[in-house]
Amino acid sequence: MFLHALGTPALAAALLALLVLLPAAAQAVAPSVTGVSITSRPILKTGTPEAYHPYGPGDHIDVAVTFSRAVTVTGAPRLALRIGASTRQAAYRSHRGSTVQFRYAVTAADFDGDGIGIAAGALTLNGGGIRASNVDVALDLGSHAIANASGHAVNDSAPSFGATTVESRLYDTGTTITPIVLPEATGGDGTLSYTLAPAKLPLGLIWTASTRTIAGTPTTVTAAATYTWKATDADGDSTTLTFTLRVWAPAGPAIEETSVRLETVNGRTRYNYWPGEAIWFLVQYPEK
Repeated sequence: MFLHALGTPALAAALLALLVLLPAAAQAVAPSVTGVSITSRPILKTGTPEAYHPYGPGDHIDVAVTFSRAVTVTGAPRLALRIGASTRQAAYRSHRGSTVQFRYAVTAADFDGDGIGIAAGALTLNGGGIRASNVDVALDLGSHAIANASGHAVNDSAPSFGATTVESRLYDTGTTITPIVLPEATGGDGTLSYTLAPAKLPLGLIWTASTRTIAGTPTTVTAAATYTWKATDADGDSTTLTFTLRVWAPAGPAIEETSVRLETVNGRTRYNYWPGEAIWFLVQYPEK
């Protein structure tokens, strides 16, 4: 009745056909991503949830990708995770309604101090499919991509020298020193690198980085200088030790006795001297 009120029967029929086609047209539009969220939290070995405790080897990173409407999944789509400088693939785990779940198991080789990232192009079908009403979804995550997920660090631990210290030293010029072997740190993520600053040592001393050793014979008096020994891990965490080096001129032997050698004339000690006459002084050192 309403359609006939709009005009001719032909116009009413056209509008009716349009109303029938609109739902089908809507279904033909590719579903888009409406959200990406990391649903897992790192867990300590005790099983206590810790929001900011890093993921360790064997922990799972779970990510949910939500679409604009319900989808079906076939095969094994993947979601690429950026963990530090590496790309790791989270595998398809399950789906329900409009949400698809992915999971990645952390290994000892993974580390990321500022949180994992998920790029806009991270979702791939990998030979599988994600569809809604026989229409492939749009895979681009767009604005839902994650740069660095705060609170989702991986194997993030700082190196440490523990209770080890480096003793400050005072050296004599011209005396070969007992070599100083600087300590190694423990912990941290990936390979540790070391630096000694400042790089300039007292003249005559040599730094060998491969053995972490200071050795040699100092040749010049040098004021006390503070040196920093620093260990840095692969994602930038570091620890330091400081010590001082000083080189001085060794003191000579202490004087044991001093005296004036007085001259004896005719059995009498002479105390008066005339201009030009020599006065002899005795300075005695202990035997070496």
